[in-house]
Amino acid sequence: MGWDNLLLPRPMRKLNTSWRRRKAAALGAVLSRQLSSRDPRFAFPLSPSGLRDLSGLLGGGGLAVSAARYKQRILSFACEDVFVRYSRHRGGVRRLGQEYRSWTTMRALGLEGISPPSMLLRQLEGGVVLCTERLEEFPCADDLSPFEHVIPPLVSAAGHAVPGLPATLRRGFEILGHVNAGRLPAGFLPEEEIRSHFERPLRVGFFHGDLHIGNVMRAEDGRTVLIDLKSCEEDRVVALDVLHFVVRHWPEDAGYNRNSRAVRA
Repeated sequence: MGWDNLLLPRPMRKLNTSWRRRKAAALGAVLSRQLSSRDPRFAFPLSPSGLRDLSGLLGGGGLAVSAARYKQRILSFACEDVFVRYSRHRGGVRRLGQEYRSWTTMRALGLEGISPPSMLLRQLEGGVVLCTERLEEFPCADDLSPFEHVIPPLVSAAGHAVPGLPATLRRGFEILGHVNAGRLPAGFLPEEEIRSHFERPLRVGFFHGDLHIGNVMRAEDGRTVLIDLKSCEEDRVVALDVLHFVVRHWPEDAGYNRNSRAVRA
């Protein structure tokens, strides 16, 4: 949930969403003109050298740009059958580099089945560009069934185990002791039961860091793949990654629904 969902009333949120879509459409139109004609008059967010190199990399004129946005100093857009991310700022370059390293790590760990089919990182004169095969969103944002294909491989690829309660949870219990009289939020298991679950050794492996329905997409070959790999880490407790997903998407009713199998996977 973004800050706008917390602070803005519904009419203002609709207006904000409409403004974002118009901004993305305008940015896409500018990019199409830039990349097709290599016209540097509208340099933002491309430098003249970045415009020249990026246009050459994508094949020159006649390029149609869609789904353009500029976030965290990274320019993202779809061009033909390629999804492109470009940055010339230090923070954006670092994030794109981390994305590429996480992708190569997934393939080295045998997780190529849930990683994007291809990824190309190239240093340009005006910045860094990361190209991937264009992926498709799943049609229903409330359907968590794609995670049935994602979570089991992450758990299976985990290696050695570490004993004891993770430091993250220990710190969480300490904070709750100060701000909420030690009481866990409604709907959580009792603290004693949570601690008992973590008495068993915890498996350590590849940690995505932001598992939610917006970060899974469908590849051209039909596979379910993870995206947004900028927060991934190695040698982290995999259960915490899955716990983040469960807390975020736990079914509201106690009985079976279409999401129960995915959440309990």
